[in-house]
Amino acid sequence: MTMTLLTAPIREEDPAMAVTHDCNTRVERAAADVRRGKVVVLVGGDADTDGYLVVAGETATAAGLDFVIRHSSGFLCAPLSHDIVGRIVLPPMVGADRASTSTDYTVAVDAATGVGTGISAADRATTLRQLANPASTPESFTRPGHVVPIRTDATGVLTRPSYAEATVDLMRAAGLHPVAGAAALISPTDPTSIADQAESRAFAEAHGLNWVSIDDITAYRRRTELHIRRTFHTMRASPHGPIQAVGFHSDATNSDYIVYSPTAASPSQRLRVHTFFETDAAPHAPIPGRPADAPITQVLTEPHRMVVVARLGHRAGSTDADGASSSPDYPARIADMAQVLTQFGVEESQLVYPLRELPEALRAMTTSSHIR
Repeated sequence: MTMTLLTAPIREEDPAMAVTHDCNTRVERAAADVRRGKVVVLVGGDADTDGYLVVAGETATAAGLDFVIRHSSGFLCAPLSHDIVGRIVLPPMVGADRASTSTDYTVAVDAATGVGTGISAADRATTLRQLANPASTPESFTRPGHVVPIRTDATGVLTRPSYAEATVDLMRAAGLHPVAGAAALISPTDPTSIADQAESRAFAEAHGLNWVSIDDITAYRRRTELHIRRTFHTMRASPHGPIQAVGFHSDATNSDYIVYSPTAASPSQRLRVHTFFETDAAPHAPIPGRPADAPITQVLTEPHRMVVVARLGHRAGSTDADGASSSPDYPARIADMAQVLTQFGVEESQLVYPLRELPEALRAMTTSSHIR
C-alpha cells in the first residue's frame, strides 16, 4: 500500500487537538487517583475489550481492594515489571498457556508477614504493597497465594497493548513503582459476563470514578516519550541534485526508517510527506554517492515534499510488505513515523487518503511514486 501523510500545525480549534487533550487529561487524572490509593476503571482497547478495576500496588488499601473484589470476579492479578519478577524470583505459573492468553502469569503469592489467610481484602492489599516494596525479597512471600502476578513486557503497551501492560505503564506515569492490582469488572447488566467498553465507562460514571483506556495510555506514551533515534545521515546523488538521507531506528517496534528530503528544504506551513512501506528488501543503505531511487527523487522535485520509507519489519507480526492497515503492527509503525517527523519540526500529522481511497486524479501520482 502507498500512503500520503499531510502534515501541518494543528490549529487550536482542530478536533484532533481536543482528542489529544482529552486523552492526556484522562491519563493524568487516573495517575493522580492511583497515587492517592483510589480505584480507577481501565477501559479495554481493540485487542482487549474487557474492562478492569485497577489500584496501585504501592498505595493499595483494604477499602480499595474491597471495592475491587465486590465488583469483579475476585480473581486479583498483579501486573508488574520484568525486573521485579526477577528480583523476588517468581517462576512461571505451572500449566499456564501463554501462547493462547498472551499473559505471563507467575506463581500466586501472599505476603509472608502481616496477613491472615491471605484472601481478605486487607490481606491482598498488604500483598500488593509488599510486591511494590523495593526492599522485598523472595522470602517476603509465600507460594502459592491469593494474588497472581503477571510479568509484563518491558516496552509496555507500545508492543503489547493489553490491560497488564497498560496498568504498569499507568503506574509509571503516576511516578509509582511498577506494580498494580487489577481485576476484570463484572458487567452491571449481565453478572455472568465481563463489562465491555461502554459498560466500563458507564460504571465509572455511576460510581464517581475516573476511567482511562488502553488506547489513551498508548497515545500518552507516544506523545510524551521519544522512542526513535537517529542512526545515520548521508548525502545521496539524484538527477535533480543532491538529497539528504537520514536513518532512524525505533526501539519500540525494532523497525527502521529513512527520510529523504532536499538539502535546501525550508520550513513550510504545510508539508506533504509521502510515506511508503517497502514491498521487498529494497537497498536503502546509507552509501554516499549512490544515486537515490528514481521514485523518491521524482517526489522531491515538487516543493515542500519529504519522503519517509518504512523498512520491512524485523519481527513476526510486523506490518506486512504492502503496509496493510490490518496488520497488528500497523498503528505502532504509523506512530513511529509521526515521531520521526517531529525530528524535522513537524509537530502534528494526520493520515489521509490510503491508496484504495485516493481520488482518481491523485491515484496516478502516488502509484508512480511507489517504491519497488
